[in-house]
Amino acid sequence: MSRVERIDEELVTTGLIPDGDARVPIYVTDVRVGGEFSVFGFPLTVTMSANNLFQHKYVELIGNLMPPRHYVMALDASL
Repeated sequence: MSRVERIDEELVTTGLIPDGDARVPIYVTDVRVGGEFSVFGFPLTVTMSANNLFQHKYVELIGNLMPPRHYVMALDASL
């Protein structure tokens, strides 16, 4: 058991966090779309992604709120 898991267990067993051992389903949706094209003869790849698309709030460990929805765009060029 890791140090963080031991801390979580102590918070639950001492009663500081009621129902701290309860678990619920987590529904997180990530989507990604991309394409390849060329500009002036240079090949380019564009990728756009949305992580946690539906803004589901969840924790993996007690007190560790996971990131909200965020978007990433990447542009790769090669010679």
